[in-house]
Amino acid sequence: MNSDQTEPTPQTPESPPTAVGGNDEVAVGAVVDPATVRRAPRFGTFLGAGTAAGTALGVVLGVLFLTTATARALPKPGNYFALIVLGGAVTGALIAGALAVRADRRSLRGAGRPRHSRRRVERES
Repeated sequence: MNSDQTEPTPQTPESPPTAVGGNDEVAVGAVVDPATVRRAPRFGTFLGAGTAAGTALGVVLGVLFLTTATARALPKPGNYFALIVLGGAVTGALIAGALAVRADRRSLRGAGRPRHSRRRVERES
């Protein structure tokens, strides 16, 4: 080596991670600490599943309603059927949204501390 060139220095924990394969992508393991990864729910999936479940329940309740004598006396029982199905879908989405918010809050509660830090501390007497 001549005086113009310096030896490459090894990476220390304080230095930023280098790109993998010559492009600008960084290895996930070098950036992400598994102790701080938060398992947040996917709200769209929760809402979609709740809407589907509520719609299915609304269809069942609507069919049961149509078989009653009260429904036969109504001028347009199909409108009531549609309203029951729509109500079931909205109710299912609301319940699923509440469950997703609850799951999100639970994931935030434990995100700041690693799981292995829950050791028993013995008191001195």
